[in-house]
Order: sequence, then C-alpha cells, then structure tokens
Amino acid sequence: MRPENMTILTVDDTPANIRLLTHYLEKQGYRVITAEDGFEGFKAAIQHHPDLVLLDVMMPGTDGYEVCELLKAEEETRDIPIMFLTAKADVEDRVRGFELGAVDYITKPFNLVEISTRVKTQLRLQHLEKLYREHRKVLLDVHTLASLGRSVGVVLETFSKKTEVLQEHL
Repeated sequence: MRPENMTILTVDDTPANIRLLTHYLEKQGYRVITAEDGFEGFKAAIQHHPDLVLLDVMMPGTDGYEVCELLKAEEETRDIPIMFLTAKADVEDRVRGFELGAVDYITKPFNLVEISTRVKTQLRLQHLEKLYREHRKVLLDVHTLASLGRSVGVVLETFSKKTEVLQEHL
C-alpha cells in the first residue's frame, strides 16, 4: 500500500483549500483528483473510484452530506471511505456525518500533519478491510471444497461397499 498507488478525491468549494491539500498530499506521493462542488465530486468519485474522499460539508448546491448519501447509496462507491473536512464543528454536525457513513470528521482550520496521519490511517484500514474480505472469500471457498470433498468421500465409500456386494454375488 504505497501512496503512489492511492488516489484521493478532494471536494471543496474553496480553491485555496484544494490547492493546499493537493500540494501537500501530492508531495507525499498520492494522486489527487479535485472537484469544486458536490455534484462534480460525486461524478468524479463514480468515474475515478478514489481510495478516499476528503469532503467539505458547506458547498453551494449539493452539500457534502448529500454527496456522502449519494456515494453510500451507489454499490460501486459505497465502500470508499469519506472524511469530512468542514468548519461545522457542532456535535450534531459530527454525529450526522458519522451516521451518513463518514469514517472521520475534521474541523477547519485543519492541520496538514493531522490530515496526513488520518489519511494514512484510513487508507491502511481500507487496505486491511479489503484483505479481510479477500481472505474470507478464500476461506469460504476452501470450506466449500472441503465439504465437497467429504461428500465425494461418502459417495466413494458407498460406491466401494456396493461394488464389494456386487462382486460377492458374481
């Protein structure tokens, strides 16, 4: 899980925030895609399937909460982790963000080192979750094959017994 293999979508209506986040994250090796409004961010997520979305809440038109709901409603984007970056600091706002499916909620003004640490943590968690799903699938396949093997064993044993009985009658 190397940064250069990871894509982060940053959605914010403030160009200065986008420039700052893009510059900082790209210096760390991440590929950064940007969008300046919620609808554009939703389309970018569908098109590029980023590994993580940094999403502002307060934007004209489609706000971050609505974008989060839209992304979580789509099968192809529902597992993309979303981190809110917003000036909305009330407990109710944070709770709403988490209830909608966000994995983190950072208030502005933000600290770039903190964002970097949280991004790494979320990407690591996503990677581990993906590995877990893959391993679980393999284990289920092994279990299915083992069950099939037991069934084949029972059939062979039955066949062998019936063959013995037939040979005795011949």
